[in-house]
Amino acid sequence: MSRWDELHQQERQLSYQLEEVSHRRFRAERILDDIEIYMSNNQSLEMELYEAAYQSKYANQLEETSHQLNVYKNNFFNDFDDCITTLKAEERRLEDKMDVIYYEKLKESCKEEEKK
Repeated sequence: MSRWDELHQQERQLSYQLEEVSHRRFRAERILDDIEIYMSNNQSLEMELYEAAYQSKYANQLEETSHQLNVYKNNFFNDFDDCITTLKAEERRLEDKMDVIYYEKLKESCKEEEKK
C-alpha cells in the first residue's frame, strides 16, 4: 500500500470519527435545549407552588427542597455543558488531524507528479 493510500485511509477513518462526534454533540445540544425548556416550565410551577404554600407550615421544607433541586440542576447543566465543550474540542482535534493528513496527501501527490 502506498503512502498516499495510507493517508487516504486515515483521512476516511478520521472523517467517520468526526461525523460521529459531531452527531453526538448535536444530539447533546438538542437534549440540553429540551431540558432547559422543561426546567423553565418546571420553575414556573415551582414558584406557583411556593406562593400557594407561603403561609403553610411546609413552606420552609418546600424552600429547602427547591434549593436542593436547584443545586442538582445547576450541577447537571454544568456537567452537560462540560460534555458539549469536550465534544467540540474533540471535533477541533479531529479537524486539525484531517488538515495535517490533507497536506501530507498534497505533498505525496506533488512527489508523484515530480516523478512522472
